[in-house]
Amino acid sequence: EQPEEGEDVPSHTEGTILDGPDALAENVAPLAENPPEVLGAILKSSVDGEHWLGAAMPESVSLIVDGDTVYAPLRRDKGSNVISFAAADELVSAGHLREASKAQWALKPAVMAARKGRGVVVAFAIDPSFRGYLDGMDVVLANAIFRGAAQASPVPAKAR
Repeated sequence: EQPEEGEDVPSHTEGTILDGPDALAENVAPLAENPPEVLGAILKSSVDGEHWLGAAMPESVSLIVDGDTVYAPLRRDKGSNVISFAAADELVSAGHLREASKAQWALKPAVMAARKGRGVVVAFAIDPSFRGYLDGMDVVLANAIFRGAAQASPVPAKAR
């Protein structure tokens, strides 16, 4: 359980005593099951063209997804969700997605950016160059590489 904001974080935790294989199995079981694995589908997404990562991008791109790893959107005070998947009813361009997966992938981020220290972390929830199959993500990948440095705060000359 996470402490509430402003609440003291304990310096230690109580130990857990496992009295057999069943207790171990229960203790390591996931709190929630992952959505069904996607074996490969092309999903629609929307691009925030006002963000520097979305510069020169179309309003929407198609993305190839596979697996079952879905990320939560960043809160506005923590970063930007630059490319997000479409709503569940518009999500699938090609391939098949189970209803449980549609609900999970809908409106979730595909590309995120957050300031960290003097730099910027760019996170891709999907492979931006998956087999070189679709051209849509080439621009955002280039933006991350070449424009990302311009978003960082330089280190003062004395510190070098």
